[in-house]
Amino acid sequence: GPTCAAEGAEADAVVLPADIIWVVDQSGSMDKETDYVQKQINTFAAAIAKSAVDYRVVMIANPSAGNKICVPAPLGGPNCGNAARFRLVAKTVSSTNGPKLALEEYAKYSDFLRQNATKHFVFVTDDESSLGAQAFLDGLAAKQPKGIFSDLKIHAVFAWGDNKTKGCSGPFGSGARYGAVYETLVQKTGGAKGVICEDDWSKVFNDITTAVVTGSKVACEIN
Repeated sequence: GPTCAAEGAEADAVVLPADIIWVVDQSGSMDKETDYVQKQINTFAAAIAKSAVDYRVVMIANPSAGNKICVPAPLGGPNCGNAARFRLVAKTVSSTNGPKLALEEYAKYSDFLRQNATKHFVFVTDDESSLGAQAFLDGLAAKQPKGIFSDLKIHAVFAWGDNKTKGCSGPFGSGARYGAVYETLVQKTGGAKGVICEDDWSKVFNDITTAVVTGSKVACEIN
């Protein structure tokens, strides 16, 4: 690139790795939504793989709970477990505690994250977070090693739209509450958002994939 050329040295373009943390609400109203995530997660990973981004996926969800999510191969490992690019945090996510759990369970996936990787959270829920947007961002900023979440985007498939109480209604039902916290997190970090009540999330999944690929910004490696 121009900066490298200005140094008068030969340089190679490098695509930074990406770590993607999924946090999926498993409450009783989320049966269609959790099934959708389980069926589409490998398609999502394959789309990123085509871009040559070195990606890893964390899933915070219990594969044994109600509305379970078992991430199958090739992304997931045997018995819904870990694999080379996948880390399971087997914790049941309720309606309102997604961001809170992402902070509380950090020790279970922190060793899987890479310091130089761009970070992406993907929240999937039809309810509101019990933890405020700024409190979540402050909690991430305090995690060690220092700066681990400095290059961050937050995406969400949540209840939003014209209905300021329930957020939305559609083929997947109605939202429980408008997800104002998730809307703020998406806006603050430049993430992508999708409507939880719809039964086709291909657009938001494509938007998230694009954000992951383009966010793995090109660096300069001097030879």
